[in-house]
Amino acid sequence: MNNFDPFAESASNFERELIPEGPHAARCVRLIEIGKQYSQLYGVEQDKVVVVFSIPGVTVEIKGEEKQKFISNPFGITMSNNDRSSMKQYARALCPKGGSSLKDFLGKPCQIYVKHVTKNEKTNDRLGAVSPILPGIEVPPLDTEPFWFSWNNPDPDIWNQIPEFTQDMIKQATNYPGSYVEEMVNELESTGHSIEM
Repeated sequence: MNNFDPFAESASNFERELIPEGPHAARCVRLIEIGKQYSQLYGVEQDKVVVVFSIPGVTVEIKGEEKQKFISNPFGITMSNNDRSSMKQYARALCPKGGSSLKDFLGKPCQIYVKHVTKNEKTNDRLGAVSPILPGIEVPPLDTEPFWFSWNNPDPDIWNQIPEFTQDMIKQATNYPGSYVEEMVNELESTGHSIEM
């Protein structure tokens, strides 16, 4: 696997080139379940997942190699069966014929809309709508290995590929204490196990 992860780069604070605003062909490349997160807006705990998309038409040069850029909802979307939810929107876009689990999203093509948002005099690219890929549009394959980080079956190799920002969110989940994820993280920390990125 390539040592550079554009998702990790997108979570950092240094200046980077924005993804152009507008529609892009994309593929789902990462699924990271981040547990139950408390929503101040709704006053409830919600199971959330970060869904990351790779954009073949937009690349960044790293060590002389062009790599597809990533974009996601960094704070996750609610794992909801509500027909109007983002999760249902993503499912209809990525698996129009239906799927049995989140894992079915991985590698699937779709169309995403990227918008630019300016706050405190800083402009960032943000993921907007996700819709089915238009007929006849060929989406190049992923140039990195896709993965799914499952809350109930966490994989330590995958954990070490998750950006620190997202790891911190997972540790703040209300159901983190006593979870399989906490057990795995404690084991990794006690043994000093890590994977070179």
